Amino acid sequence: WIEPAFVHYGYLDHPDTGYDYDEVTASISYQQRATASVSWSPNTSKRTYQGFVWDKQAMAYELSLLQPLHSRWSAYAGVGYYDLHELVDTGYWYWSTGIAFTWQNMQVDVLHIDTDSTATRLFDSGSGWTAALTWRF
Repeated sequence: WIEPAFVHYGYLDHPDTGYDYDEVTASISYQQRATASVSWSPNTSKRTYQGFVWDKQAMAYELSLLQPLHSRWSAYAGVGYYDLHELVDTGYWYWSTGIAFTWQNMQVDVLHIDTDSTATRLFDSGSGWTAALTWRF
């Protein structure tokens, strides 16, 4: 089945609030374990080695796997490509692994994310940890 989603990414503790952006995603899943997603953002802004680029379109393509471990716990792994051609004339590969805890309509994810050398070169970033809270209604 195809699941649409809208997400707003807000960087509340970042001194430059220009990083906030919106994203529309369409995902198709098989048994809620394997998911392919396509995401579009109309207003992505990034600070790069070229300076700050404002409100450009970006696309992301991702394949992820979710393996149940226990009644509310799951292991996660994913790989994707972030297409930033309108911002910086290129894109980069990323991958992640972690755990998810689900309770009613909420899910908490703790992930380790890494990228290829293009992201490191463009944004002086690479691997790191992240947590996300998702509420489905």
